[in-house]
Formats: sequence, C-alpha cells, structure tokens
Amino acid sequence: MEFVHLAAEYVFEGFGYFALGVSLLFSAFERRHSVHAQQVGNQIAFTRNHREIWTAILNDPELSRILKPNADLSAQPLTVKEDFHVKFLFLHLHSTFTAGKKGMFVPSQHVPKEIADFLTRPIAWAVWEQFRKWQDDDFVAFVENAFRDHGEPDAKPKPLPRLLQ
Repeated sequence: MEFVHLAAEYVFEGFGYFALGVSLLFSAFERRHSVHAQQVGNQIAFTRNHREIWTAILNDPELSRILKPNADLSAQPLTVKEDFHVKFLFLHLHSTFTAGKKGMFVPSQHVPKEIADFLTRPIAWAVWEQFRKWQDDDFVAFVENAFRDHGEPDAKPKPLPRLLQ
C-alpha cells in the first residue's frame, strides 16, 4: 500500500512540474505577443506624431523654407518658428531612437537615409549644429553616422554662426 501511495505522490509531483512548465511556456508566449502588440502600438503613435510634424511644414508657408535645399541663411536668417519646428523634429527623432534602443519600437531601415537627406538642408543643419550640444553622445553619433554613411559627398553645408540667440 505504501508503494501505491509513493507512486501516486510521484505522479502528482510530476504532473505539477509538467503543469508548471506548460504555464511558463504559455507566459513566455503571452509576453512575446504582448511585446509585439506594444511595438505595433508604438509604431502607430510615432507615425501619427511624424505625420503631424511634417504636415505642419507642408501647411504653414512660414515653415516651407525648412525643406529648401538652397535656403540662404545669410540673406534671410533663421526664424524662431523654423528653429523650434526643426528642434521638434529632432526631439521626435530622439524619442524614436530611444524607443528603438529599448526594443519598444522597430524603426524603418530607411531612417538613416531620411536623416541624411534632411541634414543636407541648410536650416536643418544650422539647427542641428546648435541642438547637438545638448543631446546624448549615442544619439549624436547615430544622427551623424547616418549623415556620414548616407549623405551625398560634399552635401553638408558649411557650419554657420548661430543666427538666432
């Protein structure tokens, strides 16, 4: 009788370990699914914010110069509105960069090319020259490596003196 009791104990103990293993696998699967759902949600939020920032540039004539590859800042200095709007773009990029580093977001593989293209514009470069001083080293390296690796040769405008105090 003791043998049956001992065997039953081992069977129930084995069943308990099996149930624990199944629940751990289920938890891991659920966690992975949850992380993926959060990444998708973050992608939607970042896309919405990206669209709002760029829509403002397209809809506001006072910001249209930001995208001009031949904007002459010595003839027409940077405006406060342009300065702040480009800073908003860099802050948005920094948020995206940080979320990507923490695995909360999977950025597009084309982001470095977009950064390089944007920095070829004189207004973007003028703002970046000042803005970069206040950023984390890894973010500055990310942006400047993107420009170096994907920018056109000799595309970078000459550094300008700060036109806006």
